[in-house]
Amino acid sequence: MSRVRVLFFASARDATEKKEEEREIAARESTTLRDLLDQLCDDYPSLRPVLDSCAVAVNEEVVEHAFVPLHGGDEVAILPPVSGG
Repeated sequence: MSRVRVLFFASARDATEKKEEEREIAARESTTLRDLLDQLCDDYPSLRPVLDSCAVAVNEEVVEHAFVPLHGGDEVAILPPVSGG
């Protein structure tokens, strides 16, 4: 098994009551970001509606789709919506 680090910001932190956590992912199988997000929502049901308005970054790069493969040592950040002015 490999591990990824998950960072929760703003409303995602409120939904999980955590700042960060480490998750195990299968080392040999192709685990995607979608797989990880589904696991998180299963463990934290109040996170599911929050994800609709959040961006997600993998290794400090915002990703546009959830089928990005994850690897051991990756960092996933759930980011709140940003407004400008």
